[in-house]
Amino acid sequence: MRLIIKGDHVRAGYWNTIDATTQPLRDGWFHTGDMRAWMKKDILHCWPFQRMTISGGENVHCRSGSTFREHPAVADAALIGEPDEKWGEVGLMIV
Repeated sequence: MRLIIKGDHVRAGYWNTIDATTQPLRDGWFHTGDMRAWMKKDILHCWPFQRMTISGGENVHCRSGSTFREHPAVADAALIGEPDEKWGEVGLMIV
């Protein structure tokens, strides 16, 4: 699930990240693009979400994990970029 926040002190952007900063608020809610999950009843875990990883000059959607999640034996999956000397980044699927 994505982290969406609203409040008087919410800033519509990220430090030194022009692409994310140019995304507008929607109805007063700031869509951070970060992922979040309740780990326990009162503990919210958040982590940054990168929409694309670049491998060998090709853009690869990190949403590819949704294909893996469709399998009944998989509880959750995510594709992240892993640094690679030859390709720049390669996809690493966490299942």
